[in-house]
Amino acid sequence: MRVHAIRQGKQEAVDLPKGSTVKDLLGKLGVNPETVLTARGERIILETAPLQAGDRIELIRVISGG
Repeated sequence: MRVHAIRQGKQEAVDLPKGSTVKDLLGKLGVNPETVLTARGERIILETAPLQAGDRIELIRVISGG
């Protein structure tokens, strides 16, 4: 199945096996899950959320500091 990852304003098509989760997507992209929030539409979703063909998943960088 193909999903679309959006990071830093750029969209990338990613092919994943059926039944994949957000965690699988992040792994395929080489993104550390601790460094991003993921959203489908305007809703934040967890790493365990299942993906559907055609999903558009936005990766939002988490910035912390002191």
